[in-house]
Amino acid sequence: MSQTPVEEGVIVASSATGAMKPHSTGREIRLFLLVGIANVCIDWTLTYVFLFHTSWPHTVGGSVSSAFPSIPADSAAGWVAKAAAVAVATINGFVLNSRFTFGDRKHVGSRQAMFGRFALVILISLVLNSSLLALLLAVLHAKHGLGFWFAQAVSTGAATVWNFAGSKYWVFRAAKDSKD
Repeated sequence: MSQTPVEEGVIVASSATGAMKPHSTGREIRLFLLVGIANVCIDWTLTYVFLFHTSWPHTVGGSVSSAFPSIPADSAAGWVAKAAAVAVATINGFVLNSRFTFGDRKHVGSRQAMFGRFALVILISLVLNSSLLALLLAVLHAKHGLGFWFAQAVSTGAATVWNFAGSKYWVFRAAKDSKD
């Protein structure tokens, strides 16, 4: 499948056999969740490695905590580690979702415009996900074990709902749904 410009400002996915049948919302959700599983694996693994096996999130988190004493250093370090991990997963998500999940329709705008919209959806998601994780880590006093993974699951779940809605209805919206 490749993305071919159809007219200025509109991109359509096509294959060697011609136009593709649009995905149903159910199929889009399933594909989105599969891409999401890959992103969660990237996100959770990197968050854990950064937070518990490197020092830089604690160094940055300590600086944040010094500047804002009401923010515990451990929570700030969690926020920093999560932010870095989400940044890596974001690129993976855009590539896979634009190609597979929503790659069957004409899209509004250029690939660069779609990435800009995607980046904004992910930025909002990052703030939601990271802040919720930091809050839950502080409330649960979780550094390791089940408390950490519970906080990860809750913050990731909230971000997933936001990401799908933003991706389907704004980032990769079909050209016919456009009101530009």
